[in-house]
Amino acid sequence: MQVFAGTMSAMPTDTPLDDTRLTAAGLFFEAHAGLSAVLEHRLAEECGLPAQWFEVMLRLARSPGHRLRMCDLAAQVALSPSGLTRAVDRLEEAGFVTRVHCEEDRRVAYAALTDAGLARIEAAVPVHLEHLDEHFVSPLTPDELAQLTATLRKLRDHVNPGAIPDPATNVLASLSGAMTPVKDAKTEKRKGWSDGALRTQERDALRRGRAPRP
Repeated sequence: MQVFAGTMSAMPTDTPLDDTRLTAAGLFFEAHAGLSAVLEHRLAEECGLPAQWFEVMLRLARSPGHRLRMCDLAAQVALSPSGLTRAVDRLEEAGFVTRVHCEEDRRVAYAALTDAGLARIEAAVPVHLEHLDEHFVSPLTPDELAQLTATLRKLRDHVNPGAIPDPATNVLASLSGAMTPVKDAKTEKRKGWSDGALRTQERDALRRGRAPRP
């Protein structure tokens, strides 16, 4: 094989570099990057909302009782526990989200939309849908969109099962009488904000062959 001007000639077409799996993954990441960039820009410019805020508020608005356990919310928006805590802190300061406890298990903390948060996301969604029509939906036929949705759900369930909604959790979240506000968010954050974080710590400790920290 000869090399000229920094390029390779006569490269075989059946090498691992030409594997269609690389092509498929690369196209997915490129499409995601381009779509994320344009949607984030337009959300900030036309709705006055950071994309992260919009995503958190949208997930809460689409959940029963407009609330989710912090661990479930973190999985759905692909944030670490500390990252979600910071995001919810800022949303609380803006008056869009509040933390509430589950009466049945005080270790479990929920994030819940306030009335102001619900009004803000309901005003932003129609604008965002126009963005989706322009940048995401328009190149696809209805059948292609349905197939893409089914494929992405299948992929999500495989690689991120923690983001799959839990019907039992949804029932509890819809019972507004079973929740009480967290009085001191900073204290709650220091105590450890979710049973999901504890389960993760225990699972990781077992993998390492050590007992989890108390």
